[in-house]
Amino acid sequence: MRTPSPKLKERTPAEIQRDEILASRAAARARLLDRLDEEGGEQHAKRLSKCGEKLRLKCTCCGSTRSVALRCDLKWCPACAPRIAYDATQRYAPIVNEFAHPLFVTFTTQNFDARSKKTTGMREVVRAFKRLRSQRWWKRCCAGGVAAFEMTRRSKGWHPHVHALLDSRWFAATVTAPPVGTPADKFRARALAACREIAEQWTMALGGRPGSCKVRKVRVRDGETVADSLREVMKYSVTAESLDNITGKVSLLLDELSLTRNLVGFGSAYRHPALKKAKREGKPCEDCGELKTMMPADVVDAAAFKLGKTKFRRTPCMAG
Repeated sequence: MRTPSPKLKERTPAEIQRDEILASRAAARARLLDRLDEEGGEQHAKRLSKCGEKLRLKCTCCGSTRSVALRCDLKWCPACAPRIAYDATQRYAPIVNEFAHPLFVTFTTQNFDARSKKTTGMREVVRAFKRLRSQRWWKRCCAGGVAAFEMTRRSKGWHPHVHALLDSRWFAATVTAPPVGTPADKFRARALAACREIAEQWTMALGGRPGSCKVRKVRVRDGETVADSLREVMKYSVTAESLDNITGKVSLLLDELSLTRNLVGFGSAYRHPALKKAKREGKPCEDCGELKTMMPADVVDAAAFKLGKTKFRRTPCMAG
């Protein structure tokens, strides 16, 4: 008697959407890898080529196997960057929720020439922001914060900018805060003066390169927290769309991103206890439910062969 074939489990809309997102990220990674191979970026291509490879795991308890995808954890990888941004948001969320006066600040500057073969401007912006934070007025009016550096590619050139979430009641160098009860029009005029002053300080930190600054107060409404604004800060250091639009060598940008720290915490957010990465526990075996029993299948087979428990077959990946 023929046994009925098992029915395939129908996927939910969330699972379908997740698979589509993962497929689009994998396609962007493949395009970037092809681009690096064409222009001779062997160093970056070698690191990126291992991302997405399948690794067969085997349970040392029941012997069941399953396959998992490897990650490269590169900040500029189209597939790994969203996961890195999510992890950073989870770590900084309890810190920014303690901010008494949260401000969302964006620092931008004039575009850098896309035809330059020396720099994209990312490292210059990172150094300028460090100089800006070292000023006395900054330390006086800003209790702490977190900032992320982002790079976009426009038709006019490279556009590096900084997104920062600050804990500051009044963000200004010399312009004093308006007293309580100030009319809205006068308060707005004082705030615009403070913003222009910050832009001047940012321009000086850039070495005279024109810079601008936008300041927005984070208003916490019912059911929301300051961490909701953190997602805008913790975006990718570079988007897949920007990588596709690069006309020159993409390895120039990847070199600078690899040598640059694209996320910084300062003041009350510097070396906060919440930033310690918790050690992740591995997933249990899907069949027996045991923890810490899933290991690479080649390692398990090699150990079993050495102990004489089962016949061992040398796999192609172990032949080299």
